[in-house]
Amino acid sequence: MAQTKGQGDALALISTPARLRPKGQGEAIALLNKEPSGCAGKSGAQKEWPLWRLSLVALPCLSITVVWSVIMPCSAPYLVALGMSPASATLNNMAGPICGFFTCPLIGALSDSSTSAYGRRRPIIVAALGALWVCGLLFASSAALLPASAAAGFAACMLWLIDIALNALSTPMRVLVADLASSGQQVQVQVLVACFQAVGFLVGFSTMKVYGSDGGLSKHMLEIMVVVCCILTAAVAVMLCVAVEKPLAVDGAARQSSPVSDVLEAVRGSSLLLRRLAGVHCLVFVGATVWLSYSVQWFGLCVFAGDPLAPQGSAAHRSYASGQDHERSRTGGSAARC
Repeated sequence: MAQTKGQGDALALISTPARLRPKGQGEAIALLNKEPSGCAGKSGAQKEWPLWRLSLVALPCLSITVVWSVIMPCSAPYLVALGMSPASATLNNMAGPICGFFTCPLIGALSDSSTSAYGRRRPIIVAALGALWVCGLLFASSAALLPASAAAGFAACMLWLIDIALNALSTPMRVLVADLASSGQQVQVQVLVACFQAVGFLVGFSTMKVYGSDGGLSKHMLEIMVVVCCILTAAVAVMLCVAVEKPLAVDGAARQSSPVSDVLEAVRGSSLLLRRLAGVHCLVFVGATVWLSYSVQWFGLCVFAGDPLAPQGSAAHRSYASGQDHERSRTGGSAARC
């Protein structure tokens, strides 16, 4: 499902319409260094923000990684506890890359063309955060809201909506940081975001360790969801207080188009360089998503020979929980090192 979401990030590289992009071999670099409309001063040079302010704007990149790192490994055990089969519960984690594949380019195109008085990025960020709260609370409260026969299916559907909200939130969030950074600060900003994501993985996996093994995670899903959503909300609030956006000025004679047509036009007119980058990015995250989705279950079932359906407190159930704890700790450390 770090920044999950991986396949959507690849298409987000090419979501800008071709008519707005320079052509040539250096297209990818030109996209990163392109100054957003309305951010240049009178002299044409973009204002350079201090790094500490850009760090505050990038803070949600840390918190959204916390949400991803908690939801991805916890969702399958939670669905199993609600009555879904282990295979179906784990397969449902493919919601992340599938939703991201479609959501990120569409949200990126919609954000690029937004003429809201509050800016291009912030309205989408706030709307996606509100949707995440609603879907997250419904997901974590499925057992209390619905009978046992319907709780697992409802929670699985809510997980798909959570993934859509997270992808819709992360896309304009990262672009906002790049918008505010000058061309000379782009590399620093990308390194900063990567470091924040690594710390986010550590915080997320530490949060799961607080609640213990599989049984604890399933029983406290509502509490865990509230904690990670509060962390994300606090970071977004800091970002909204620091970030300054100017509304996009649109020429009345300019052709208006829908986000879908913009994405299709961008894909059709993109260079071979961007297509190769997108393909590599997609393949990397296909492998990462499959491993992160299945490794926790595999360690508990196969490596530690546990049984999630065994009675609570039995040796088989403890072995299953120990395997999951071991893999969560290992995956969190590996992600931070990467």
